[in-house]
Amino acid sequence: MMKSIFSFVLFILISPTTYSQSIDTTLLSNYPSSVAIKVHEVGSKIMLTNNEQFMLAELFLEEEQTIGNAILVGSSTAIIDSLKKLFKNDFNLLLPTSKIDNYYNAIALPKANTIATLTAAMLQQKYNTDTLTQQYFNTIYGWRENLIEKVWAKSTDTLIRNNILQNIITVYDSVISRYTLSAASSHYLAIRLYYIDSVLSIPANQKNALVESYFMNCMQHKNRAYSDNFNTAFNAVFTQPQDTVYYAAAYNNEITRNSIEAAQVALSVYIKTYSLSAMAATQIIPYLVQRERAIALSNKLYANYSEAKDSLINNILLIHQPIIDSVVSLYAHLYNNSQIDIAIKFATEIDLDENQLNTLHQAVATLKEMQTTFRETDPFGEFDSKAYESEVLNSVLTPEQYTYVLEAKYYSKATAMANKDWTELVRLHIATELSLQEAITKTELTNYHVAIFIAYYRNANNPEEQYISIQRINEVMPETMRLLFDRWAESGTPYGNLPDVFFQW
Repeated sequence: MMKSIFSFVLFILISPTTYSQSIDTTLLSNYPSSVAIKVHEVGSKIMLTNNEQFMLAELFLEEEQTIGNAILVGSSTAIIDSLKKLFKNDFNLLLPTSKIDNYYNAIALPKANTIATLTAAMLQQKYNTDTLTQQYFNTIYGWRENLIEKVWAKSTDTLIRNNILQNIITVYDSVISRYTLSAASSHYLAIRLYYIDSVLSIPANQKNALVESYFMNCMQHKNRAYSDNFNTAFNAVFTQPQDTVYYAAAYNNEITRNSIEAAQVALSVYIKTYSLSAMAATQIIPYLVQRERAIALSNKLYANYSEAKDSLINNILLIHQPIIDSVVSLYAHLYNNSQIDIAIKFATEIDLDENQLNTLHQAVATLKEMQTTFRETDPFGEFDSKAYESEVLNSVLTPEQYTYVLEAKYYSKATAMANKDWTELVRLHIATELSLQEAITKTELTNYHVAIFIAYYRNANNPEEQYISIQRINEVMPETMRLLFDRWAESGTPYGNLPDVFFQW
């Protein structure tokens, strides 16, 4: 251990110092070692004459004695701090101004350079700046931090020091903010252009106009987001209907998100208006997204109403609306159709053969006769055809085909019931207590209600099998459903008086 310490001391002694300072050892031998150390520390930063060394030694000796005596007599911290400031002022006045400035500069420079280098590297990584911009950041931050450190080390008057520091920060941060704005806005633009170029190539003249307009907006509207300035520039450059391809590339994520949201809103209206099933919703949603995407693009191209925008939207509707209307027409009022009608409507989907279709058409005719006869005897009654439909479809369709028909008819109703179940789970605080996830819970409840519907209507002509099938399903019902039934034991379910649904409760 002693050998290691000796080696370290030897290394320090033979290593070059900041200055090749000639310390007057004879002079300093008359002072305590603590004074010699302080004189040497100053001499390592700036050149000192023998006379300057002597004056510093005398000052440091007086400082140690005065402050030491103050400590020994129990002086307050405020008094001791005041004495330190007095001696620092004497130090600042003892040497020529140029030497004092060089001394504090030597103290501040290492820390300032480190902070400047690290800050410039951080900004380079954040904004992906070029080498020249990074050098600007390094230099400006170096100047800024060096001044701050010098003022902090040299000043003894707090008010004066803070005023100087505030001025330094204000001046330099104003300059730095311009470079930061330039770097940040350039970085944002580079990213946007990169993603656009990955989809399609913008003509050079339009790209140059976009860049120029973007930077002009950034300079004029410094408080606006870069995205807002980019949008303004883009709208100024791309103004023709054929330019929607560029909007699609530049705003793909935003347009896709808006299209899906708008399509979902439109779908909910169609479902409510036409009682569409979940199967119908699956069929119609892609066409709605296509329509809403085209409209979203037109809204990007024309922020405000104009004849050109009106014409463009009319063309969009002419293209997309007919197929949407045809799908709605095919599936509309599915819930109000008989199971046999639905089986015929989905003949292609469930692969019905000719014999099955003929039999089902005959069954539809028979069902209509039964309904007519019933109305003649009971004009205000409601004809119950589920037993007949069950008997016909169980004999004509395969189990898989019949399941498809029942899902098509009742899935949307089951989904609506599951949504009400979730509302009740939230209202009764069950969702919070069990940390339930809405999407997963709704799916489980929808599947349960669909299974009950299928079991009930498939076996409508066989009450004993109907009861057994439903009991089997209820044995494995979701726990959330069981908890709701317990809470509803006295108040009843929130579904209303839907026919043929609540018998199992």
